[in-house]
Amino acid sequence: ISVIPNGADISDAPLPPRPIDAPYFLYFGALQPWQGLPVLIKAFARLADFADLKLVICASLPAEACGWIVEMAQAHGVAERIIWRHELDHSTLRTWVAHAHASIAPLTQCARNIEQGCSPLKILESMAAGVPVVASDLPVVREIIESDVNGVLVPPDRPADLARALRFLIDYPARRLMLGRAARERIASSLTWGHAVSSLSDLFRVLHPSTRKDECARQSLLAEL
Repeated sequence: ISVIPNGADISDAPLPPRPIDAPYFLYFGALQPWQGLPVLIKAFARLADFADLKLVICASLPAEACGWIVEMAQAHGVAERIIWRHELDHSTLRTWVAHAHASIAPLTQCARNIEQGCSPLKILESMAAGVPVVASDLPVVREIIESDVNGVLVPPDRPADLARALRFLIDYPARRLMLGRAARERIASSLTWGHAVSSLSDLFRVLHPSTRKDECARQSLLAEL
């Protein structure tokens, strides 16, 4: 069995302007139960003393599909501090990611994430943008993040621990910047899509030796995937 991990693109383009003046944490992606949004909402409620702090949720779903989490935010008194964005194009999403204090991946400890496995592209893409990631300490995440080196891992399903990690990043901006730089270096070193294509190409050379000297055939095989 050959395992080829997902990747992310490293961009050297200038940062776009900040989308808002207020500091914010970011969640982006889908909203299935195993993504852990309830944990994040409960954690964010524990940061009420940071009056200007926002939570930005860039959902892959339209607004009408997000009612359940809006209701939960209202129940925990944080609805007015959440900024919703829906079905963003990649360029707009990149802007929100680039300026976040941190990107949050509060994956739950469940069969979907432990036994079936998951492919946390949001983690890879955030790290590639030089943004620190706070994520659940699950096996698949530990393959990407070394806690307190290029990201922060917290016990899953524990809002208090997640809130404590977020508070630390607010209080120590220099640490936040260091984690972001190390995260980007981690992706650049071995987790870009270029690395994935190279690994796939090497695998094809083993499986199909006749393509070793035929670059056109190699490109054709990759294109078909």
